[in-house]
Amino acid sequence: LQHELGRALAENTAMRRSAGWRLLDRYRGWRDRVLPSGGRFERLYRRTLEGVLGRPTPSVSADDSQAAAAVEPAAIDLAGAASRLEEREERAGSGVLPAAVAELATPLDAAQENESTLVVDPPAGWADDPSLPPVVIAIPHWNRRDLLEQCLDSIGRYTRYPHFRVCVFDQGSTDGSRELLLGRRGEVDAIFSPVNVGFVEASNAIVARYPRWDVVFLNNDTRVTEGWLDTLVRTAYAAPNIGLVGVRLVYPDGRLQEAGSEVYQDGGVRALGRTENPESAAFHQRREVDFCSAACLLVKREVLERVGAFEACFSPGYYEDVDLSFKARAAGWKTLYEPNATVYHHEYGTAAADAVRLMEQHRPRFVSRWRAELATRPRSQWRPAMSRASSRAQSALLYIGDIVPAPDRSAGGGRLYHLLRLLARDFDVAYAYLQEYCVDEYLRPLERHGVTVFHPAMARAVGGRDVDIAAVLREVHYETVVCSLYQLAERTVDLVRRCSPQSRFVVDTYDLHWLRELRASALRGDREAERRALATRERELAVYRQADAVLTVTEEERRVLERELGPQVRVGVVPTVHHADVEPPGRNGRSGLLFVGGFSHEPNVDAALFLVERVLPLVRAELPETTLRLVGNSPSPEIVALDAPGVEVVGYAPHLQPFLERALVSVAPMRFGSGIKGKVAEAMACGLPVVTTPIGAEGMDLRDGETAMIGDSAEELASRIVRLCRDHELWTRIAAAARAEASRKWSPEAVGRAAAEFLRSLPARQ
Repeated sequence: LQHELGRALAENTAMRRSAGWRLLDRYRGWRDRVLPSGGRFERLYRRTLEGVLGRPTPSVSADDSQAAAAVEPAAIDLAGAASRLEEREERAGSGVLPAAVAELATPLDAAQENESTLVVDPPAGWADDPSLPPVVIAIPHWNRRDLLEQCLDSIGRYTRYPHFRVCVFDQGSTDGSRELLLGRRGEVDAIFSPVNVGFVEASNAIVARYPRWDVVFLNNDTRVTEGWLDTLVRTAYAAPNIGLVGVRLVYPDGRLQEAGSEVYQDGGVRALGRTENPESAAFHQRREVDFCSAACLLVKREVLERVGAFEACFSPGYYEDVDLSFKARAAGWKTLYEPNATVYHHEYGTAAADAVRLMEQHRPRFVSRWRAELATRPRSQWRPAMSRASSRAQSALLYIGDIVPAPDRSAGGGRLYHLLRLLARDFDVAYAYLQEYCVDEYLRPLERHGVTVFHPAMARAVGGRDVDIAAVLREVHYETVVCSLYQLAERTVDLVRRCSPQSRFVVDTYDLHWLRELRASALRGDREAERRALATRERELAVYRQADAVLTVTEEERRVLERELGPQVRVGVVPTVHHADVEPPGRNGRSGLLFVGGFSHEPNVDAALFLVERVLPLVRAELPETTLRLVGNSPSPEIVALDAPGVEVVGYAPHLQPFLERALVSVAPMRFGSGIKGKVAEAMACGLPVVTTPIGAEGMDLRDGETAMIGDSAEELASRIVRLCRDHELWTRIAAAARAEASRKWSPEAVGRAAAEFLRSLPARQ
């Protein structure tokens, strides 16, 4: 018992001589200036501190002895110390707890009983080996017992490091978290606060409580994996100038969340590799980074003693970890990303509602503190990772769109994907994708072809919701800006003219919307729809007149636009892209009819209904065994209702090739629409004969009976389908001619060459 008391007194003396105590003296001076006695903020501060400490505190104007008494360890109770010593020996001897944990049982129990033990020292011997320093895992927590329990369970299961301790700062949870923590005595040191003070203050309280320990800041919504802490410590002590080490953060669904982060002049940050494959070789290299998220971050004690912990100005959270890394770097320490330590993280698991607001609130503070340092950084995250943008800025091209570049979803999506990929051969291409949802499986392939993709997930990393087009335009001297569809062009043209006046503005039409709407209204005899179509015409033509050029997909539409716009606006033709099969399957083994089309597009819905209700019965009158498959994304209820014996509604199919190789005839009975029909061109490229209408063949220069079968009425379409099914020689001849035509007009080489030549031919803006 005397030894216990002597050790406690010696620790108290050492504490008064420590850097932490000197820091406390400095804090008192700041406090007296900022929180004068009797003020509203002083009273609020005192109530918060009382909640954390579990007992009343004196006014901040009290003399030094009173102030010291408010934060010093409580006077040692001899009888209580003896009782705790006996309990510790009993626990250690029983084998229930490891001896190292048993050594810490006294401060743990004292905290759980709100006996405010403010300082926890490592057990004897833990500091003897500099390669195995004592580490406290600091977990701020509030009201997510389920996540906390998973976090603690993973620590217990996967942490082999011998010298660690877990400390949880609970901030007034009301969901049973307190009971969970009290039930884990001897395993977790818990601090109970009656109020939610936020991540920063809770973390700093744990740092102060463990003044001789390295600290791993860990979010309560994480799950660690095998060997994580050993790896972090080993990396941190590989060199003296390594001060902070972060992990490979992974979303619960397996996507990469962060492989370190980079910071820009405007204070924006970007998590490297977000949503990528965490097993990619690019994210398996240990490297220095601007900062790593405090969701899991090891910080050496010597760093904390030299530069301090998190700054209160970033309370309750966000940018505190960025600031800490900058402080450490200014003092000579590096921050490393360690790919061999993986932690799963439910991002915003407990702070989703306030995350964006706090990031925007704290970013100006961070910029103000580090303005000189930030001046050496890239200007913003909206600078493309281009191979030639700096040396050949005149070749940079930006495409702005809200269409998913998905070859398996729609003809428009396939055209966009191939167009961007092909243009990347001749230009430094960036694609600003504006849809709120991020479709990584379609964006990543573009990046592999050298296209930089900006998307809303990048905006959320800096507290925004949308791609910052203005910032994108200011980063690079884009010679050409292409914008998809007239509606988006209406919203974008003024911004482009203002932020990048040297850029040629091009509108990519896909098809003429007003022409399609006029044809639909005429088919249905709908005068109101006709009025709306004419209004669309005025809007479309107005924005086209503001452009330097317009891209369309057919020669027919080019002639329409040249007649409407006059010579002041250049019009180019860039059709859809289709790979012609070298040796497609022959006729043998094929059967049935095939209709392909995305059913979110009204002309496709009309064509499918017309085919099933008007054309197919006539075909079956001649060929009773004929079947039909309807393949396309997003089938509407009326399309789903067509499923019946002999009619299969397949819906979305990730790969169209098997259907094209199995069908005997492709049918595209389009009654209205505009632009090139991707379903027709795709079938032709695969050597599958097509039966279509004049609208379906529009802009493709098809010849009835030679490269396709073309009919207008249900009767004409049905008779041509029957002929192809019965006449083997006709089928073979049209299949070969169609494939040759597709190869000549719509191959990647042909389309890529035409697009590049047209864009390069546009005169520079003055």
